[in-house]
Amino acid sequence: MDWSKSKNIMIIALLFTNVFLLFMYITKNDILNSGEENEIYIKALKNKNVEIDCPVKMKLEKMHTLKITYDKETLDKKNNFFSNENNSVLKEILQGKELTEKEVKKCIETIFEKSKLPNKYLVFKEIVKDENPHSLGNIRVTYQNYYKNKGIGGSFVDFYFQDEKLVNIQGKFIQDIAESENQIQISNPYIAMLDFVSQKEKNQKDEIPQKTVIKGIEEAFVINGKLFQGEDVLSDTAFPAWEILFDEDGVVYIESYIE
Repeated sequence: MDWSKSKNIMIIALLFTNVFLLFMYITKNDILNSGEENEIYIKALKNKNVEIDCPVKMKLEKMHTLKITYDKETLDKKNNFFSNENNSVLKEILQGKELTEKEVKKCIETIFEKSKLPNKYLVFKEIVKDENPHSLGNIRVTYQNYYKNKGIGGSFVDFYFQDEKLVNIQGKFIQDIAESENQIQISNPYIAMLDFVSQKEKNQKDEIPQKTVIKGIEEAFVINGKLFQGEDVLSDTAFPAWEILFDEDGVVYIESYIE
């Protein structure tokens, strides 16, 4: 028997086996997330009175975690901005005008320019009028931090206006964002929807689940709100998440990585 020839055949067979196993490992996620398993998740969501009114991305990619560094001088910069001189500049912009998105952005740009607050990750989100006498101002303007077109849940900056004056700024300003060396696999979006609905049910007293309409679900990041969040915290970690838009204007972030 030619042992040398047999040895070569065995090596080739092992190579083919390893290639096959590698292929199965790489495609396993797509197979699981596009077949019977997803049908089970969809049925479970229907049983919980959930309607999915949006496309669901099923090609699940790996994502970095984000190391966030905050501006060390944010508190001083914010406090220095509430001067009569600065507010008079804003009053000139706002005087006699309805606070539209255009006027708001002009004000905020002025704030950034004069205060030197870092803002490269901030994106305008909404204007909300608040008639509550206990609120920080009668108009709240919210900006949210984004990284590579993905929202960062739990990372907002609010500007409060009262009688054409800026009266308060809430939130921390991001100086820099660095990606982790390694990437982690994100979880199935249907699992994220089930997690969200389960959390929602805990807050409901009704035995019959109220109808929930999922309007959108996108890859995002979220800062773990369970960790200490204070003005003196200079860094944070944002984890991969699914941003779920639901009902009229609801939004929630569900951590989506597989440990």
